Amino acid sequence: MTWDGQIAVYIATTDGPVRIERITNEGAALGEVFVGRDISNPLNISDAYDIFTQPNRPVHKLFGPYDHPGFRMDLSGRVNAGESWQLATLIAHGLARHRRLALPDTTFETALWVTGKIDADLNVGTVGHITEKLQASETLIREAADSDVDLHFFVPANDTVPDAHPLGARIHRVHSAIEILQRLGIPVAENAEVIPEPTTLKEENGTHNSLDKMETDRADNTRDGPSPRGRSLIFGLLAIAVLALGLTGLWFSTASDPLFSLMRFVGQGAQAEPDNTPPKGTPPSDETPLDPNTADPNGEAEPIDGEQAGAESEDTPSSQSAEQPFGAIEVTGLYAQENETCAAVQFAGATPVSRPLATTGSAGPDQTSARLLCAVRVTLKGPTTAIGSMQVISGGFVGGGSQTGSIPLDTKNARTFDVPKRLDEPITIEVEMRHDGKTLYLRHTLSD
Repeated sequence: MTWDGQIAVYIATTDGPVRIERITNEGAALGEVFVGRDISNPLNISDAYDIFTQPNRPVHKLFGPYDHPGFRMDLSGRVNAGESWQLATLIAHGLARHRRLALPDTTFETALWVTGKIDADLNVGTVGHITEKLQASETLIREAADSDVDLHFFVPANDTVPDAHPLGARIHRVHSAIEILQRLGIPVAENAEVIPEPTTLKEENGTHNSLDKMETDRADNTRDGPSPRGRSLIFGLLAIAVLALGLTGLWFSTASDPLFSLMRFVGQGAQAEPDNTPPKGTPPSDETPLDPNTADPNGEAEPIDGEQAGAESEDTPSSQSAEQPFGAIEVTGLYAQENETCAAVQFAGATPVSRPLATTGSAGPDQTSARLLCAVRVTLKGPTTAIGSMQVISGGFVGGGSQTGSIPLDTKNARTFDVPKRLDEPITIEVEMRHDGKTLYLRHTLSD
């Protein structure tokens, strides 16, 4: 088998494999997906593809810079929903960038059947329905065998794969998109921020091929010991460990020294009361929540002095005890599962995919794209005596038009609001939660 030359890429779906026929860099700042060369009916995944190909997303990070901001992707058939197209699309973008993606009229000797979603670190996430997708690909497998095309199947490493593969399909489990890119010889941008170390592609139910040989050669080259890079890493880790042990010993040896104790006493402002504040950088938990007004983007709580957060008195030392929030407001997005629709989530009780959109005390964005969003769930977490309310400042949810007045909320039951398929204007909500004279506040916007 060869990984050189023109390579065809197929998106695995439960209705059968869909080939990525062409990817072009377009002048309009828009990502669109069509069947063939159509221009009038973009597929439903176009909105998600547009987000996927935005600047600072994986396509631009790995293969940019590009001459134009937008992309058009042509498929051989329809892909209407879900996220399992992402891994195949990323691989196809890399091939297209180097003119190696096989076009409809191009002869090719290698084809990739790919399913999986990816995250910002290029980790490959599970998508399910692998058995159904394999069963729907029997025709492709036969055609590839008749044409002497080397067909390989790539699935998420943590997905469930059947024991008996149709027609002996060769399946490779992958943890990261980088594993495939490196084995295809697709270079990535020098300034790409996330380049995980590759892990061995695990092949199941297949015959020996050049992929196995590449792993064998790699093992042969390391039999005499670690590589120079490996040795450097080992020595570096040992040095860090020695330094850490030395600092630990220094701490314990000096902590009992009277002069050291006096210095610590003076440095802490000679407080009369013991300091129960968790160390700076302690992850938030039920016992040590962060103050929503002082939490920085790194999740570190700054001390609060008296009644004014972040301010220090000129006459007295700053207080080290942080005021704890009494609860939290959470806004969660509900999305349709693969091969399902928002209508099924909104009206048929289908189980959605939940993703956090906003939380009090977090440094997340105050705006979310409503594309593919079926509903939002607003949850108040705190004492049962806490009360809350929500106002829709602009726009409106399904069935309610433009909301007016205050919508009551409590900590016992979350409230779910269905999002229209098309927004006439952005939906902006303001949520308040009150308890014992204190108030938490969150504002969030949904936009096209």
